[in-house]
Amino acid sequence: MKNTVYAYIPTNNDDFEGFAVFSSAEEAWFWYCRNRERNPLAAKREKQGVEKVCQIDDIYVCLSRLYLARQIGRAHIDALMKFGDMQIVPDGRIEVEERDAALWEGAMKLLTELFVEKRIVLCATA
Repeated sequence: MKNTVYAYIPTNNDDFEGFAVFSSAEEAWFWYCRNRERNPLAAKREKQGVEKVCQIDDIYVCLSRLYLARQIGRAHIDALMKFGDMQIVPDGRIEVEERDAALWEGAMKLLTELFVEKRIVLCATA
């Protein structure tokens, strides 16, 4: 028997009714970091019974896509994981975080484009 994997991809904005869409790539990333070790079904209902528009693996697939396309490197992933686990954005004004802040910003720009394309984030914010 063939194993089939189905992914929900909304076809229009009406499909978002009842789902919590992320307001930014950073919000989606922090949600991923909080929930990547949890049961995927528990993570879907993190906010008082409101389902997220994606699954944990959707965020991972987007990150992997950028890495495999060599648009981001291991240093980007390290910065994303380090600060994502702390649930803070690196501050470029702090000398020891300057490099991480630049890596974070570059990765978030690319993730935002992908998340908007995949409709994980409703729209890009400037």
